[in-house]
Amino acid sequence: MFEQFIAEQRAIFSLLSETPEWSGATWDTSGWLNTRMSGKSQLLPFTKLNTKEALPSPYIDFAKAIIVAIFQAKRPSHSAIVAYSIALRRLFCQLVDQGLFHPEELRGEHFYGVIQELKNREYKNLYDASNVMAVIANLVDKYKLAGVPIDFVNPIKAPSPRLRHDPKKEREELSTKLPSKEAMEAFAYCTNNPINDREEILLRTIDLHIAIGSRINETLVIPLDCWVSQPLLGADGQVVTDETSGKAIYQFGIRYFPEKGFEYHTHWLADTDVPLAKRAIDRLKVLTKRARDVAQWQHDNPGRLWNVESLKYVSRSFINRFVDTSESYHLDGMMRRFGIKAKANTRGNPEYLAGEVEAQFYERRPDPVVLRSKNGVPILRMHETLSIGFSGYFRFKERTNSVNYLLPAAVAYADISAALGNTVVQSIFERSNLTEADGSRIALRTHQSRHWRNTLYKLGGMTEIQQALAMGRKDVTQNAFYQHVALSTELASHRSFVEFTSYQEKVNYLRSGIEDGKIQGALTDTYKSLKQNDPVTAQEFLETHAGGVHVTLWGICTNDFSREPCQKHIQCFDNCGHLHRTDDSREQVNLKNLLKLNVEILNKMIQECDGDAGSDKWIDEQRRKIAGIEKALAIGITPTEKKIKVFPKSPGCTQSKIMMRTSSV
Repeated sequence: MFEQFIAEQRAIFSLLSETPEWSGATWDTSGWLNTRMSGKSQLLPFTKLNTKEALPSPYIDFAKAIIVAIFQAKRPSHSAIVAYSIALRRLFCQLVDQGLFHPEELRGEHFYGVIQELKNREYKNLYDASNVMAVIANLVDKYKLAGVPIDFVNPIKAPSPRLRHDPKKEREELSTKLPSKEAMEAFAYCTNNPINDREEILLRTIDLHIAIGSRINETLVIPLDCWVSQPLLGADGQVVTDETSGKAIYQFGIRYFPEKGFEYHTHWLADTDVPLAKRAIDRLKVLTKRARDVAQWQHDNPGRLWNVESLKYVSRSFINRFVDTSESYHLDGMMRRFGIKAKANTRGNPEYLAGEVEAQFYERRPDPVVLRSKNGVPILRMHETLSIGFSGYFRFKERTNSVNYLLPAAVAYADISAALGNTVVQSIFERSNLTEADGSRIALRTHQSRHWRNTLYKLGGMTEIQQALAMGRKDVTQNAFYQHVALSTELASHRSFVEFTSYQEKVNYLRSGIEDGKIQGALTDTYKSLKQNDPVTAQEFLETHAGGVHVTLWGICTNDFSREPCQKHIQCFDNCGHLHRTDDSREQVNLKNLLKLNVEILNKMIQECDGDAGSDKWIDEQRRKIAGIEKALAIGITPTEKKIKVFPKSPGCTQSKIMMRTSSV
């Protein structure tokens, strides 16, 4: 059974696309496993733990066959396969400790021995490791690979489910998931004062990361041709023009690959983000040109790194043009470590065979494909990527490390994380002597900018669906975990008007909202009635009322504050004739929360103030407010409903000029 199992799995392995040789001590999984470029190795070792020595036969064939069987059954990712590889190597250690070596000698005690050893080490992910051992044990029993059944059952109790974040608590406490003001100011200084071109590549990559609020692995695989520019279209499909110049208004965006899928997605930029993003893209194209040219040449010449004849002798000084070391003798040491012997030595300048040098460096070449589909098909190659450099390019203050200009390498997560101060490596902030307010070291996590941007979207009044689309998120309910807005901050932000870039945007917003049924109220009724009888007058009506349009927590307000201050500021629910409901689901949530709060206040007033002089008036007013909130809630947000005005019999706050009282002055 053992030999048959090995043969069957080996045959299956040979059918997988772009698989390495079976006999190798290390497999490159990038051609047949679902992987994303993340700066981590995609190699799968079959070596003894903590060594580079290959597992002996037949155990190495057993381990490989188990991996292929797991791949066939589960289609795991590279990281999951690595966990199974580590478990198989741990099992081998258990065999060796008892003087055994053949997989058929595996017993249940070996599996339990691995778990006990991990327990003794206080291994963090013990339950997961034990589950991995159970999968391997089941396969051994299924194919009858051991002399007796293993009968291994996971002895570790499953940990308690991880508690989800409490969005309300996070929003009230302004979670530390947001960067500090000092840290953002420090980054602003650094990004405008790079110390050299290599650091600027990292800074411009971080600029892009901040500008679009993407996940870091999405930022690192932004393609070279990512910039999108097109005219802004109105609800009628016509190009929107600037009212002053008459020129078309353009919108700008960046194409990238969302981590939740591998298809192109365009993130449309806010006007304030355009200069930051455009500078980052333009500079990256310049700063990474050399690396992209080398990667392009290597792509066009498979198997080659440089345009030098393999049989040609090349001197150390010649190699130093491509492998930049701090001292020339460091290159000699590198050649010795690679097993490359000098063929000649002229006046202290050793000469090497170009083919041998190229072959050794080629073995260390980073994967030229930075993004693959789920089935391993290349989507984005090195020379098509915006953020790349060379091997060793982003090491600072490490004099003995070289930069290899024969090995283009994509900017990795580790490079960005180190630059932002998350490792012991000198950060961009330390190079400029910048610290937090209390003098502590600045350390920005890459995901903080995503929380920061989503919080800005929340403060800006974007709907939940708009936020999810802007953040490349498929589950709208996840928005709440990225919105770190204290309630007082949120209320303050909604007291002001929505900021449009032009007056025409307000008109387009009103028109599209009314025609799509998203804005409901007296304004909608009047506009639709006018449009049927006199379209020109309807347009003039819309433009007249557009100036006063702004957003509140509970709907659209059409009161023109420029004519008269609002008498019901943040009291829209108290019988205000300017209140219009929209299709924003947050309005319903806000109204429900408001109703709950006001009911609690009413109950407290009745308990503590009932019978006091004048208390009946306050209680009646509170009941009237509650009735108004309930009425607003009852309208709902279905666009086809006819009962669309919240308070149809209530006049607006702003009086006509005829009704205004003249001044007595």
